[in-house]
Amino acid sequence: MNLREFDTTNQFSAVLVSSERITEPDSDAEVRQTAAWALGEIDNPAAVAPLAGALKSDAEPGVRATAAWALGEVASSEAVEPLKDAMRDSDASVRRSAVWALAQINDERAEDAVRNAASEDRPAVRHTPRAPRPPRSRP
Repeated sequence: MNLREFDTTNQFSAVLVSSERITEPDSDAEVRQTAAWALGEIDNPAAVAPLAGALKSDAEPGVRATAAWALGEVASSEAVEPLKDAMRDSDASVRRSAVWALAQINDERAEDAVRNAASEDRPAVRHTPRAPRPPRSRP
C-alpha cells in the first residue's frame, strides 16, 4: 500500500467513526460536537450527509453550529440547502456559522444566500465578517 492509499483509507475510517459519533442520539453533546469538528478537519465530501443531519436535527445549538462550520470547511455544493435552512435556526451562533459556511462554498446558490443574508433584519445573520470560532482543538 502506498502513502496515498494509506491516507485515503485512514481518512475514510475517520469519516466513518466520526459519522457514527455525530449521529448517536444517546451520546454526549460534547462527543457529537467533537465528531462534527473532526469531520470538518478531515475535509472529505463523505462527511456532508452526517453533518447536514446534525445541523438539521441535533437538539444542542453547539453541535448544530459546529456542524455548520464543518460544512464550510468541506465546502461542498451538497451542503448549500441544509446551510440555507440553518440560516433560520433559532440560535444566533448556528445562523452565523451557516452564513460563514455558505460564503466558503463556490456555488451560485450559496452566493445568493450570502447576499440575501446581508439584507437580513437579524444582526447575527447580517454581520458575519469572519469565521465563527471553531470548537476548541482536541489533543
